[in-house]
Amino acid sequence: MNDPKYLAELINSNNIEDIVNFMKDNDIILNRAPYCNKWKKDMKWSKKEMLSDKFLWRCSTCGESKSIRHASFFSQFDIQFVKILKIILYWSLQMCQNEISKLVGVSLVTINRLFQRLRLLCIRDLDKENLSLGGNGEVVESTNPTTKVNTNGIESIWCCGKSLFKKRRGVNRCYLQTYLDEYCWRHNKNLDRIGALGAVLKIIVHLNKSFNEIDFLTETLKSVNMEELKDDLE
Repeated sequence: MNDPKYLAELINSNNIEDIVNFMKDNDIILNRAPYCNKWKKDMKWSKKEMLSDKFLWRCSTCGESKSIRHASFFSQFDIQFVKILKIILYWSLQMCQNEISKLVGVSLVTINRLFQRLRLLCIRDLDKENLSLGGNGEVVESTNPTTKVNTNGIESIWCCGKSLFKKRRGVNRCYLQTYLDEYCWRHNKNLDRIGALGAVLKIIVHLNKSFNEIDFLTETLKSVNMEELKDDLE
């Protein structure tokens, strides 16, 4: 994940076995064996060609199995694993959803749903309670003795953010704050487009280590009333 360009090439290779093994080795999907409660033993990593994911976890005694997406961010989606990763890649490159739909062959509704969850990961990582301007290695000079805010810097950032909204032909007001948070996340982390891929996968690794945190995604979606909206598809 420290080489997002390699990761992008791997995703675009469509070699599902290499992709899955890389994701497992880097904890992007479950790396520890699930437990078979019936036989009190760990399941085994097994290959199964007929599956789109090519692998699964299986108990060697009773045959009970679990998906390789079990207890991970990816368990929320039932489309092909490679397609999920391609959508995440294209999200990091800030491509529009219509273009992604044509490239990946996935509905706009599914892409929109995945984009929503990626933005929520950004919000989770942004730590808005302790947010600072400028990003790592940058200095923001305070010009207002009361607020300690550099007005020109804020206006510059806002102009950059607005240019992205124009590319999307506008943003529904219910989505505006999450888009701004995503933009702040990219800006404060000093991420270029391809760098956002590695960064968001690291968040997913952290999320997978405490799978109960995935409930955060569902609850936050409800709190900002996102799932009812259908017009954020550009």
